[in-house]
Amino acid sequence: MLAELLTVDVRTVLLVLSLGNLATAGLLRLYSKAPSDAPERRFVQSKLILGAGWLLLTLRGQIPDFASITLGDGLTAAGFWLEAACIREMDRRTGPMPHCWRSLTFFCLAAILVHQLLPQANLRIVVYSFGMAILFLISCLRLLRGGEQPRTALRTALGAVYGAVAAGGLWRGVAALSENDMTLLSTAGTVNAAYLPLYLLMIAGSFGLLLLFKERDDTLLARMATRDELTGAPNRRALIEMAARLVARAGREGRELAVLMLDIDHFKLVNDTFGHAQGDAVLRDFAGVIQASLREYDVYGRFGGEEFVAVLPDTRERDALNVAERIREAVAASTPAGAPGVRYTASVGVACGVPEPEGLDIMLRFADEAMYAAKRDGRNQVRVAVMPPPAQRGTNGSRRAGEAMAHD
Repeated sequence: MLAELLTVDVRTVLLVLSLGNLATAGLLRLYSKAPSDAPERRFVQSKLILGAGWLLLTLRGQIPDFASITLGDGLTAAGFWLEAACIREMDRRTGPMPHCWRSLTFFCLAAILVHQLLPQANLRIVVYSFGMAILFLISCLRLLRGGEQPRTALRTALGAVYGAVAAGGLWRGVAALSENDMTLLSTAGTVNAAYLPLYLLMIAGSFGLLLLFKERDDTLLARMATRDELTGAPNRRALIEMAARLVARAGREGRELAVLMLDIDHFKLVNDTFGHAQGDAVLRDFAGVIQASLREYDVYGRFGGEEFVAVLPDTRERDALNVAERIREAVAASTPAGAPGVRYTASVGVACGVPEPEGLDIMLRFADEAMYAAKRDGRNQVRVAVMPPPAQRGTNGSRRAGEAMAHD
C-alpha cells in the first residue's frame, strides 16, 4: 500500500521541477535589482541552471546520453552548489561568490569524468546522490545554526526542508548500491519517493530563501537606523536611548555613574591638511580605540561630528579617570588604518556622580564643560567636572539641550 502511494512518474516529476525552477528564475529576474555578484542574483542563476538541468534529465532516452547524463547531472550539481553558496553568503560575506560559468564548467567536467569512470548507472546514482546529500546537509546545518543572525522559525523550517532532501538523497544512494539495474527512471516506489523532497525544496526553498533575504535586509535597515555608517559606533539616537536607560537606573538605585565626553583635537586641521578620506580613517580609529577601552556593558556612541560620548555605569571618579587616561594615551599612540601618516590627540571631559533619574542632559553638560576646560588648558588632556549636589544641578544654561556641537 505504501509503495503504491509513493510511486510517482519520474519523468513527470522531473518536468515539473524543470518548469518550476525556470518560472521561478524568470519571475525573480524581472523583480530583482541586486548587483551581479549579490547572493540574490546568484540565486536566480541557480534556479535557471537547475531548470535547464532537470529538463535535460527529463529527456533521458530521447536525446543523446552525453547531453542528458553528463550535462544534466553537471547542471543540476552546479545549480545546487550555487544555491548552497547563496545560503552561505546570506548572513555575511566570507569571500567572493562562486563564479557562475566556472561552477558550470567544473561540475560538467566532473560529470563527464564520473560517466567515463563509472559506466554503471547505479554507481553514478550513488556518487551523485551522496554528493548532493552532503551539500544539502551543509546548507541544513548552516540554516539551523543561524550564522550571525538569530535562528528564527523560518530558518528552522527551511533547514528542516534541506535536511529532508539530504535524507532522501542518502536513501536513494544506499538503495542504488544494492540495485545494479537502477536507473534515473526506475519505478521503485520507495526509492522514487526521494524525488518528493526535491519538489518540496523547489517550492518551500524558493519562497523560504526569498523571505530570508528579506529578513537580512530588515536586519540591515534596523542596524542602519541605530549605527553610525562611517564608524560603526551607535549613532546619536541609539546612544541617547541607551545612556538614558543607564542614567535612569543609576538614579533610581543611587549608584554612581560616569559620563565621558571625548573630542578629537584640531580635527578640522586634519581634514584640511590630509583630506577627508584620512579624516574619516581617523574617526573610525577613534571609535575603535574608545570601544576597545570600555567594558562590555559600557555604552558609547558618536554624539556628533568628531565628538563621542561614553557612559560607564557603576563607576567611581577615580576609575572613570583611569579609563579616560587610557583612551587619551591610546589615541596619542595610535596609527589609524588608512591614514598612516596622521597622528592625532583627543581631549576628554569626565562627569561622575549619582545622577537624577532624568539627569542625562545634566551629566552631558558637565562632561562637556570639563572637556572644554581640557581644550582651554592645551588639549590632549583629561579634566573632571566638579559636580554640585543634586539639588543645585540646574538645567538652565545648558549648551547641550539636544544638539550636537563640533569642536576644533
